Amino acid sequence: MSADPAVAGEEVEYNPYLREVQADPYPYFARLRDRCPVHRFVIPDADVTRINDNPLISRTTTEFYTLSRYADVESALQHHNLFRSWEGPGPDRASWPDGVGMLQFADEPEHRFQRRIVMQAIHPRIIRLWEPRIAEIADELIDGFAEDGRADISSRYCWALPIAVFCEIFGLGGPARGSLRGWIQAIIGGFGGDAEAVQASFVAFQEAFTFFLNKVTDRRSVIAAGTDVPDDLLTALIQAEVDGVPFRDDQLVSALVTMMLGGNDTTASAMGNCLKLLLESPVHLDQLRRDPGLWPAAVEEMIRFDSPVQALYRTTVGDAQVAGVTIPHDSKVRVMFASANRDGSVFTDPDELDFGRGHAQLRRHLGFGTGVHACVGILLARTDLNVGLRRLFDRLPGLRLDPSREPRRADATAFLLRSWDELPVVWDGAGGHRDPA
Repeated sequence: MSADPAVAGEEVEYNPYLREVQADPYPYFARLRDRCPVHRFVIPDADVTRINDNPLISRTTTEFYTLSRYADVESALQHHNLFRSWEGPGPDRASWPDGVGMLQFADEPEHRFQRRIVMQAIHPRIIRLWEPRIAEIADELIDGFAEDGRADISSRYCWALPIAVFCEIFGLGGPARGSLRGWIQAIIGGFGGDAEAVQASFVAFQEAFTFFLNKVTDRRSVIAAGTDVPDDLLTALIQAEVDGVPFRDDQLVSALVTMMLGGNDTTASAMGNCLKLLLESPVHLDQLRRDPGLWPAAVEEMIRFDSPVQALYRTTVGDAQVAGVTIPHDSKVRVMFASANRDGSVFTDPDELDFGRGHAQLRRHLGFGTGVHACVGILLARTDLNVGLRRLFDRLPGLRLDPSREPRRADATAFLLRSWDELPVVWDGAGGHRDPA
């Protein structure tokens, strides 16, 4: 543990690699906000990823800074020219094969072009057209376990729904679902610094790139033939242009891999967190049953309260002044969304779950990021969550945590994400009846 008072303010013991810190990080965030808003952490030697562990790492990272207050996190995200994304969202210094990266891994001006292309394919108008099908996919998944009376809802539903939706709207085919989850978890797990996890992450990257390249090549052949071209988001992404310039194949593949990561792990994590909160709080669940119109605000509040994306990293280009502290040029900086979302200077009673929290506060939560790198798939994520959660509670009467089995946090992704590997639940009788969505 390391906090240099001369650099980072009052000394606070904080080691984000420790299991007990990851299990309940919020008391630690509160101490950082109060006493050490810019925290310098020297990575223990055993957790330092060496360059030869992964060819996508350009340099070894031995320390990083953590920003915990809302104002500082928001400012870093808004000042994207000073806090840049080019070395990746984890503590390691990524080196992208094309030297540019993609979407949240890229910077301006390339990022602007990429985002404009992608938003043509996942435009809000298009996502709204998919909402009825998303409800059908949710019901199809529930049909698969509704008669059992119990399930690990994390695996069977929280992960399965966003991946199934992603595969369908991009025309990837049903068999791809299992592969995608494995790749996502391996790649995100590699951001935590463990050498074996980093190597597994690199292998998963290679496999995912090969898969998506084959899909793009096949779809281009269908488009060239001009017959029976699927009307899905893969076709839209291939055909999208900005000022007459489309994506190259390598850019298409990078965009698909990036959206696979950003669109599924975060939604799955958020759904599991929301379910756990509701199943542990009958009062809040009863609010939603009495007033279903609260669901959209409730989802936003639960994302604020227990943020699925705990943090991402930036790299400074020049010295950065934050809260009276100078963060040197070329430093890795951890921007803590989860801590910012519990900052009492912005949110009233921030450690309370409040479905009546006003829109003025809810719209400020950073669960989906902010600035130029705000989540491109925000409407799809919200649709998955709102539709998916409502269908689950509508279909499974008496849904509750399984008293005979403990939930298990996801360790491999805990450094950046807060999610569940296992979330065992039970319900009363058969949940096979489908009411209208």
